[in-house]
Amino acid sequence: MDEPFAFSGEEKRVGVRRKDDRELKVSEQKFKMIFECANDVIIYLDNKGFILDINNKVYETFGYQRYDVIGKHFTKIGFLYSEDIQFTSELFEDFLSGQTMPLLEIEGYHKDGSKTSIEINPTLLKQDGEVIGVLTIIRDISERKRVIKALMDSEARYRELVETINEVFYTTDENGIFNYISPSIKALTGYDPSYYIGKSFEEFIYPEDIPLLKNLLPGILSGETEYTENRLVTKSGNTRWIHASITPIFVEQQLIEIHGLLTDVTDRHIAEEALLRAYEEMEERVDIRTIELQKSNEHLQKEIADRSKVEEALRESEEKFRTIYENVNDEIAYLTVDGTVIDVNGKCQDIFGYTREELIGKNFREFTKFSPEVMKQNEEYFTGLVAGKKPKLLELKAKRKDGTPIYIEVNSRLLKKDGKPQGVLSIIRDSTKRREKEDARREKEKELRNKLSRYVAESLVKILVDSEDGVFPDYERKEVTVLFADIRSFTKITEKLKAEEVVSLLNQFFSTMVDIIFKHNGVLDKFVGDQLMAVFGLIPTAKTGADDAVSAAFEMQEAVIKLNKARNRQNKVKYDIGIGINTGSTVVGNVGAENRMDYTVIGDSVNIAAKLEKIASGGEIIIGANTKKQMKNSLMTAFQKKEINIHKKSEPVSYYLLKCKK
Repeated sequence: MDEPFAFSGEEKRVGVRRKDDRELKVSEQKFKMIFECANDVIIYLDNKGFILDINNKVYETFGYQRYDVIGKHFTKIGFLYSEDIQFTSELFEDFLSGQTMPLLEIEGYHKDGSKTSIEINPTLLKQDGEVIGVLTIIRDISERKRVIKALMDSEARYRELVETINEVFYTTDENGIFNYISPSIKALTGYDPSYYIGKSFEEFIYPEDIPLLKNLLPGILSGETEYTENRLVTKSGNTRWIHASITPIFVEQQLIEIHGLLTDVTDRHIAEEALLRAYEEMEERVDIRTIELQKSNEHLQKEIADRSKVEEALRESEEKFRTIYENVNDEIAYLTVDGTVIDVNGKCQDIFGYTREELIGKNFREFTKFSPEVMKQNEEYFTGLVAGKKPKLLELKAKRKDGTPIYIEVNSRLLKKDGKPQGVLSIIRDSTKRREKEDARREKEKELRNKLSRYVAESLVKILVDSEDGVFPDYERKEVTVLFADIRSFTKITEKLKAEEVVSLLNQFFSTMVDIIFKHNGVLDKFVGDQLMAVFGLIPTAKTGADDAVSAAFEMQEAVIKLNKARNRQNKVKYDIGIGINTGSTVVGNVGAENRMDYTVIGDSVNIAAKLEKIASGGEIIIGANTKKQMKNSLMTAFQKKEINIHKKSEPVSYYLLKCKK
């Protein structure tokens, strides 16, 4: 009876073992497919640095067959630049000893001798606590570096344009305090650009013109671009007339900055005033002539002689002012109070395409071809001027005789006699080219900011664009707060997922976390596998970097809870994250090769933050003692002080677990 029973048990065990073998074989085939089909080069090395296996991507990236490299030490396979071999060997030894290895970017070599930029990301493989090998992913980043270089070249061209134009470009904050002004301001006022930074625009405006600028404030706050002409006080105490365009910059319906362009129009004002005086002088002379003609007949001979003298003087004066009238670069039009053209100079044909004969006697509404909206604006301006309103510079969109659209600037003045309106004198300038240049500059700036904002927070984009040379400082020592976040048991989770599900999970996780980091004034430093690193305190804010980092950490944990609820409803695998935060002095600056720089932070504080993240369980936030000391946010409290020994540290490092106050 016993023997058949024993045989039956053995048979069951054999069946279970065959099932396990089949499942193991399926799993092996799945991961082999991932290994072979990956878009990056994947190398499996033993703990001595010899290559045990490599996928076929090595041929596409470096031109080598698998059998060319398997069995060789990684320093002998020809991928590495000779000067990098010693450096990478030392990093490999440090990595095996447990030190964190940063994401490495170096130049690689193709079999044909050409260079390619590569990014190296290693992962330790352990079994029963012992290191058995290293899995290294090598990514070709040549295209990414090309895109970044193109972006930097574009930014340089944009900056050169701003710095070399004759007009003065400036930016202020919402209170009118200068934070940038182009070098051409010195030619206009005699002051260096640095003299203006941190000062209010009111300090440089002619006192009588300040109310005029303040009247523009409601329009600017409502999002409109305003145009005006006012006087600036120069370093020597003189005044210069400038034409100013003032454009508000809004982000998410909040005014963050004001941009402006200043053009020196002093010479034009002098010419306009001379022309107006000429007309007034001509009218006065005509009055004198009429009075003289009415003198008594008994003095007729004397009157005729006097009249001849006056007429000769008038002819000379008229010839002088007619020369000015005909040769000025702008169109000058003399109209009746109802808008009928009395006279125009020859510039009208250059601007509108009409001859003088075609315009005289016609109403300006017949040939300007304004759109209904612009016609209404011009009508209000003209009727207001005739009614006695103070004149201002008006920019309109019109059309030439052939239908070509143009932009014009109109500066008009009401002419009076005996206190009664007699006509309107308008000086018209073709501003099409200037308007096109301004639109192009605005579009270029918008395009540049949009491209940069895909890589860093908008606040950091502003620091870069507004910096004097368009780059971050090479290096500086600064106290910052570093945050590391990592998905717990990620390898185990991905064993249950398809490749596309793994990518979807990471994309969802990183997109959510990066938005939170940017929201709390953080700067994304890098992604390492399923881990991310962020730095707080680089961007000046009212809060400390520690408060920003801890606030971001709590929101990140809350976001993971929400994501898991949604994933649970979709029958998707859930996950937790651990977060480590540490505050301390670091070296901040550009690190890397001559042609590829990475703006990052380096120092012992960074290593401690990474270590704290490693010991944080899912859902936990662990902060260093200095971070706790720097925190000022009363909504957060620390508890459960602990200590940990860190390699090469003589004293244990204190840390804390965090929770929110109820």
